[in-house]
Amino acid sequence: VRGEPFLHAKSTIYLTDPAWEEMVERRGTPLGAVFRVMGVLPTFHLRSVGRGRDSSGSGFFWRVYTLASQGMTCEITETFADDTFEKRSRGSALDASLASTDGHGIPV
Repeated sequence: VRGEPFLHAKSTIYLTDPAWEEMVERRGTPLGAVFRVMGVLPTFHLRSVGRGRDSSGSGFFWRVYTLASQGMTCEITETFADDTFEKRSRGSALDASLASTDGHGIPV
């Protein structure tokens, strides 16, 4: 947002079915679309969450979760800057939508 990073994500993907492997390796289906293309809604399992500070003293929060189905499992770690929800682009659709909410996306 505004040229500043606010999220770092790392994914480890396990393909456990030949049909799913083909979708990724031979057909070039992007990993983010494989569940949709295969017509599967994965299960979501939140593994852990936490807060911390880096060596410069900047705060962050993180979560680790799994998206899983019969043919593919994704282990995802996301780390967010502490001020992620305060970052907005001027004149963005987000700014417009928050104008009629309580600031957290809840309509008022």
